[in-house]
Amino acid sequence: VTGGTTDAAAAFEAGLNSIPLCIPVKYTHSQVEMISIVDYHNTLKLLLLISRN
Repeated sequence: VTGGTTDAAAAFEAGLNSIPLCIPVKYTHSQVEMISIVDYHNTLKLLLLISRN
């Protein structure tokens, strides 16, 4: 994996399947990170659908 990565890169490089779910973040890596509650709920719905199938 080159360029920007997620914590899933190590699992992927070890041959494990992974699906990084990324939520857009404002002011990332600061004390006041912010996400949209709509993005949070939609990501949660997606995660639940993936885990059930």
